Amino acid sequence: MQDQQEHILLRKIVEFSLLAIEWVELLGSLKEQVIAGQSLRSAASIGANAQEAGMQKVKQILYMRLKLHEIGKIKTKIISTSKAR
Repeated sequence: MQDQQEHILLRKIVEFSLLAIEWVELLGSLKEQVIAGQSLRSAASIGANAQEAGMQKVKQILYMRLKLHEIGKIKTKIISTSKAR
C-alpha cells in the first residue's frame, strides 16, 4: 500500500516538473527571466524535498538495522560469557 502511494506521489512530482518546465519556457519566451528562474527553483525544490524525505527513510532503516546488529552482538557476548562460567 505504501509503495503504491509512493509511486503515485513520484508520478505526480514528475508530472508537476514537466508542467513547470513548460511554464518556465513560456515565461522565458515572454522575457520574464526573473520569474522564470524563481519558478524553476521553486519547482525543483519539490523534487529535492521528496528525495530528501526518501533518504531520511533510508537513514532510519539503516539506523535500526545497525541497532539490531549491535543488540545481536551483545546477546552473543552474554551467551558466550555465561557458557564459559
